[in-house]
Amino acid sequence: MPTQVPASMLVDADVVLESEIGQPNKVAGLDGTGKVPAAQLPAGTTGSLQYQGAWSATTNSPALASGVGTQGYYYVVGTAGATSLDGITDWKINDWAVYNGTAWEKVDNSERTNAEVKAAYEANADTNEFSDADQTKLAGVEAGATADQSGAEIKSAYEGQANAYTDAKDTKLSGIESGATADQSGAEIKAAYEAEANAYTDTKNTKLDGIEASANNYSHPNHTGEVTSTGDGATVIAANIVTNAKRATLAADRIRGRANGAGAGNTQDLTASQVRTILSADQVAINAQTGATYTFILTDAGKYVRGNRGTAQTFTVPPNSSVAYATGSKLHVRQAGAGQITLAEGSGVTINTPETLLIAKQHGTVTLVKVGTDEWDLMGNLEAA
Repeated sequence: MPTQVPASMLVDADVVLESEIGQPNKVAGLDGTGKVPAAQLPAGTTGSLQYQGAWSATTNSPALASGVGTQGYYYVVGTAGATSLDGITDWKINDWAVYNGTAWEKVDNSERTNAEVKAAYEANADTNEFSDADQTKLAGVEAGATADQSGAEIKSAYEGQANAYTDAKDTKLSGIESGATADQSGAEIKAAYEAEANAYTDTKNTKLDGIEASANNYSHPNHTGEVTSTGDGATVIAANIVTNAKRATLAADRIRGRANGAGAGNTQDLTASQVRTILSADQVAINAQTGATYTFILTDAGKYVRGNRGTAQTFTVPPNSSVAYATGSKLHVRQAGAGQITLAEGSGVTINTPETLLIAKQHGTVTLVKVGTDEWDLMGNLEAA
């Protein structure tokens, strides 16, 4: 066991007693790394550093916030990451996050990898570093290479190589006409010829083969009169020229037309039976209306406009300026529903009626006949005036 010597017996004033190490108002000790423990540093120097545990800079756990903390509190980074604390985002394992009372600071305790050290070294503009690019460049320099050569030296060295382009070859090339080629094949000569104006090409040869032997340059004459044509163009038959005498002979008891159901096409010689079928096709189109109001349209002429509503309906005859029915056009109107139908006069329209403009009752039918530009006659089952 060491013997402690009283202070009064010490001659060298720099000697420190072991009992004074780490004691208040005495001498601070050193830890195993040769550093003063944080617990023995003055509070004014470190803000009373207090270890708070490990911190993940990836998940920010425990949660730390910029500008918020307790002075002297510090965390050791256990998981590297990029959480931003007062603008700091580069956190590596073993770095310290220390709050100085105003903001978080980083104490860099991480060890750099070889790659990081190399990158930092090569990024320093003041080092004249030997980079990978320099290594590649140096590797490409032939052993024993000298300083830059003159143009003449380079030319001489190059012309000493096999198949080099020499002054003699340059003189030979100068004597060859511009655009000259080697001997051309038949196909090359043909292609060059056919590129010239008015050359006889394969296309022209094909065209010539398609012309009959001894053919002449015939021009088709123009025709005038009832049937006209211009050159080889289509012929045109003048209007009102084809008379019955010029048409094909028609058999007895026949009428020219188009059979019912035959669709569009050329005229046919119809039999009496086919004509009767056409004449007996007495069908009328129906325009069903269920709304409260309706204005007749041009295609209603000759139709059966059928109103069917439980409450009143008004059907309006439009002025000729809006819908120009031909004089003699008919509008048939039926009140199929319980709602009474009123025939209304459009702007400037006059409807002549012996009674009112109302259909008398359900299932009553009336007819409007156009007799003038904006004048109509009304007849049928009308409500009495």
